[in-house]
Amino acid sequence: MKFSLSSLAGLASLLLAASAQASTQDDFLAEANAAPNGIIKLDSASYERLVSSSPGSPRNYSVTVVLTALPEQFKCQPCHVFDPVYKTVGNSWKKASREERKDHFFGQLDFSDGQAVFAKLGLQSAPNLQYFAPKAGPRKSDSKQDFITYDFSRNGFGLEKLHNWQSNLAPHPFPIFTPFNPIPYIVIPTTIIGGIIGLYFASPYIVPFIQSKAIWQGACLVAILIFTSGHMWNRIRGAPYQNRDGSVFAQGFSQQNVIETQVVGGIYGLLAFSAVALASLAPKMLGSYRQRFAVYIWIGVMIFVFSYLVKVFKYKNGGYPFRLFLG
Repeated sequence: MKFSLSSLAGLASLLLAASAQASTQDDFLAEANAAPNGIIKLDSASYERLVSSSPGSPRNYSVTVVLTALPEQFKCQPCHVFDPVYKTVGNSWKKASREERKDHFFGQLDFSDGQAVFAKLGLQSAPNLQYFAPKAGPRKSDSKQDFITYDFSRNGFGLEKLHNWQSNLAPHPFPIFTPFNPIPYIVIPTTIIGGIIGLYFASPYIVPFIQSKAIWQGACLVAILIFTSGHMWNRIRGAPYQNRDGSVFAQGFSQQNVIETQVVGGIYGLLAFSAVALASLAPKMLGSYRQRFAVYIWIGVMIFVFSYLVKVFKYKNGGYPFRLFLG
């Protein structure tokens, strides 16, 4: 069989191109192995070299590159939010075997190192995530687009969405690698043991507090006032704070304002305290004159406040025929 000189030259050029590409691919694999998270740090020149593909030397591996702006002077908060997420995915891919990883690379190009690339692509914001499909081999893409862009506005910055997107595009699916974190196994038992020891030494002070009848009575009274004043109704119905004209009470039993329940709760609380004062505080005062005076005061408070409560009830229900002192 005879070969022409042109055929031999073409074959030689193909072999040289394949050899050069294999050498470049090995270089990138070595850089990925040396990187802490398996992500190659790029500049404008290495970015072009990593993603470039030509008819004479088509790229047979895929690439994912994030274009970001992490230095503080750029004040790119989304870049700092996305950076640990991207590094987690890159580090998870790094756990695959060498033969699996040579067909896909992760890269990162910061604005400070790749202004030429940002200008060439016309990027005005960051981060920007690109996926370059292979141009040769079994995973070859015939798309005319150079790369696919990750849609942050739709997918957000979460790890799960990014991992699903990248796992579907990579040469093979890969799990998220979560490094072992010993801190919870140290902190939680230490906290529990410390809490038990602290409760043991503090028990002489805590037990009398827990066993105090007055504290439990007060707590129960506060809970009763909160729920009887309509607090849960406000939470369930989403009641407004007050009327549009600034008034407190809403007319009708089917309407209620937040400030209205606060006022009613205060009225109930004052009436309850008046009853407690008449039953407990007044009899303990020294001297019949003081006791009588306290009884008159708290009865007066109770009558006046209850009269206001009846007035409120009459306002809520216009057909209610009764009143007490206050019109």
